[in-house]
Amino acid sequence: MSPKAKPTFKLGHGSLGVLQIPLLILVGLIAIAVIDSRPLWYGMLVAAFGEAIQVWSASHLHKNNELATSGPYAHVRNPMYLGRFFVGLGIVLMIKFPWLIAAYVVLFAIYAYFRVGGEEARLVRYFGPEYQDYCSKVPKFFPRFRSYEKSTGGRAKWSLFTQNHEYRNVIGLLVMFAVVCARVEYLAPLSKLLK
Repeated sequence: MSPKAKPTFKLGHGSLGVLQIPLLILVGLIAIAVIDSRPLWYGMLVAAFGEAIQVWSASHLHKNNELATSGPYAHVRNPMYLGRFFVGLGIVLMIKFPWLIAAYVVLFAIYAYFRVGGEEARLVRYFGPEYQDYCSKVPKFFPRFRSYEKSTGGRAKWSLFTQNHEYRNVIGLLVMFAVVCARVEYLAPLSKLLK
């Protein structure tokens, strides 16, 4: 390997990563079955806000190639997790069980802590001092208004949005919104059907 060549870096999903999609589908189906009341708009608005963050993030992420410091990455190190948090929170808000909101926040914090910790350890090994400097100046989860001074300032790219497969999440969320609205309009919730 030449002195300038970097080893291949790939973000892994670990043992939970294999279950991520089936768990999301299961949670979505449960949400669709139990959501009982209107208005749904505020939960959908929160989830759409989260998905907008994820779309913005995906359109700046050169996964496995270079350190992302433009767009949302100039303000927070883990914008995809921030967006993911709001998507889930919006869905939980539509379910309207207060205890579930608290449980979601706690479980997501545990998930993000371990998942991000592992990813950041790999990023330190891969990008070294460049990533350490970035970490020292950009917060992990809570965005700041001022941009990272070494941000590449790149523009959002449609090609990165599609390459990072974020369109799948957009489509999935829109389908879930449509199914939830149809189910609330035309069918009783599962809790009433089982009585």
